[in-house]
Amino acid sequence: MDLPVSTVAMYVTGARISATQQRDASEAIGGVTPSSGMYVERGYQPPDSTRILLLILGALGAVLMLGGTITTTFLALSDARPDLATSGGGGGVAPGARSPGPTPSWSPWSVASWVRSSASSRASP
Repeated sequence: MDLPVSTVAMYVTGARISATQQRDASEAIGGVTPSSGMYVERGYQPPDSTRILLLILGALGAVLMLGGTITTTFLALSDARPDLATSGGGGGVAPGARSPGPTPSWSPWSVASWVRSSASSRASP
């Protein structure tokens, strides 16, 4: 079988081919055989209108997310207001007041000293 052998396609990686280099190579290849040419796959290149639309949609989503977060926070605060007022009436922190931090009324050391003082007062006549 005498079939002619020819290169139909070539896959090259790692080379950066500019548009000028592509045009020059395509003209040189076309000069050898009129039916040949060169094509460089540059990956997906979205049009500028698509990029602008994605930026607008992203900004709109961020604004809506922030608005939802703020709305949820204020709804939770308004829902908790009666509970905070009740706890403020019973000795808790009043609404709008800042707590200085966790200050328990007892600690293991205070309980231990109380037990020691109670035991010593019972032991003395």
